[in-house]
Amino acid sequence: MKFDFVASTIIGASNAEQLDVIFNGLNYNISDELNKELDTVHQEILYPMG
Repeated sequence: MKFDFVASTIIGASNAEQLDVIFNGLNYNISDELNKELDTVHQEILYPMG
């Protein structure tokens, strides 16, 4: 895990097809370039949840 705080998302589905879309998100990879941008923001806002 990249960060030491918990981030979570509440998901819900009305049918099985929606679950396919939700679970496909588990296969998403963040590029190195985007990770660098996220790290820059993280340095400015260390704990965005408050």
